[in-house]
Formats: sequence, structure tokens, C-alpha cells
Amino acid sequence: MAAQEKTDWQLIVGISSGDVSSYEDAYRRYYPRLLSFVKGLIKDAARAEDLAQNVFMKLWYNRSRLDPNLSLRNYLFVTARNEVIDFLRSKAHTAMSYPEELPEIARPGERAEEVAEYHETNSAVARIVGDMPERRRVVFQMSRYQHKSVEEISRELDLSPRTVEKHIELALKDLRKTLN
Repeated sequence: MAAQEKTDWQLIVGISSGDVSSYEDAYRRYYPRLLSFVKGLIKDAARAEDLAQNVFMKLWYNRSRLDPNLSLRNYLFVTARNEVIDFLRSKAHTAMSYPEELPEIARPGERAEEVAEYHETNSAVARIVGDMPERRRVVFQMSRYQHKSVEEISRELDLSPRTVEKHIELALKDLRKTLN
């Protein structure tokens, strides 16, 4: 007879009490979906793996503060979203891929809820970017969507490099504030 799969509640209770097998079960259950989610946001497979691993490290390090009444899945995906935002914020001066319209990610083996979460997050990001003041939006789009450096944007828009950096910083702050 096969062992019955633990519920998320059982996993949280186990993890919060230091049960390594519950942690490993949570990792096996959620890591592939979490990795797909992060990859869809940053388009850098190696960095996505690092960020997804960070989410599970935080889960373990913060295990004593886990609330068994909260959803493990939601905890992991919110933490992943925050990791991505932190990463984007720390890399404000570099041009990263963050396309305006992201391709469909429904591949064999992916679940409909993952695709829905992916599209929901990307719609929220597009809405936030669209609501930014014009200059901030233009600078952010040139940086993230057109992969232009601070210097290139500075020359094209006749702005100081510091002003360009500040616009990118404020755009990322807007994203973080609204997505949190």
C-alpha cells in the first residue's frame, strides 16, 4: 500500500516543527511549478533556479514562524514574487529581459493554475507599468524591454545617468509596492 500524500497543512506543521521529510515533500511538490513561475518572469534559467532555491531556503529558515492556517502554496508563490522583485530592484542598472507581452507558457505537464498565475502576474505588471508617469514608464521600458543601458537611455532622452537610474529605481519601487 502506497503512503498517502501529506496535505499542505500537514507539510506546514511538519516543516515548522523541523521535520526534514515534510520539507523534502514540499520541495518535490512545489519546486517545479515555482521554478516555471520564476523563469516566466525573468527569462534567465540559471537566475530563476537561484531564486527558486532561495524561496525554499527561506521556507526552512523561517519555519518556526510559519502559520499552519496559511496556504503553503501561496506562501511559496508570494515569496517567489518578492524574490523576483528584489532581484529586479538590485539589478536596476542592468538591462534585463522583461517583455511587454509574454508568450504562452502552457507546455505539456503544466497545470492550468500555473498558467493562470503566470498571466495574472504579468497582467498586473503590465497594468502597473502602464499607470506609471510617462517619463518613468518610457525609461523603464527602454531599460527592460529594449535592453538599453543607462548611458544609452541618458543620451536618447537627454537625461543625466543619475536621473535615468532614479526613474528605474522608482519604477521598481512602484512594482514592488503594488505587487505586495
